[in-house]
Amino acid sequence: MKHNNGVSLEDELIHSIRGYFGYKNIELREKTDRQLRKYLSSEIEKIKKSFLQISNRVSDDGKVTIADTINKLISQLKTLIETLNKPTYNNSSFFNHAAFNSDTLSQLYQYESLLKHHVSILTDEISDLEKIEKISETDEFLNHLFDVIDNLNQLIMEREFLLTSSDGESIL
Repeated sequence: MKHNNGVSLEDELIHSIRGYFGYKNIELREKTDRQLRKYLSSEIEKIKKSFLQISNRVSDDGKVTIADTINKLISQLKTLIETLNKPTYNNSSFFNHAAFNSDTLSQLYQYESLLKHHVSILTDEISDLEKIEKISETDEFLNHLFDVIDNLNQLIMEREFLLTSSDGESIL
């Protein structure tokens, strides 16, 4: 599958995530998976720290309700990090099969590209959150961030399902 710029999703991921090699080579599948999870976890950890700084700042400014909501976002980010660091599919048959159909691999690259994209959305939104002045706008924006985190969680779960499904059937 080609991305907007004519580069395959696999090549885009290989070039943007250190230690990511794709899944065609059976010997590199587990390493690729581990590097993807390490990358995502590290980026989410940075986002979590930024949210914590914002939470502390707004709490100091007397905006306790907003700080509490941001702390709930932080809690969800912690859960995402735990999920990435302890996947349910360790020792999955995916890592041992010699070949997979191109649809399964395409789906996997699609999920991984979407995960990377959603993490970048959260990164970009941090600066926007710091610029919001009105509480009504802040509430709407925080709800948007909850949606992005929920989407990230859903993508992680669907990717795990793909990796553990015995027949590799399409779930996209």
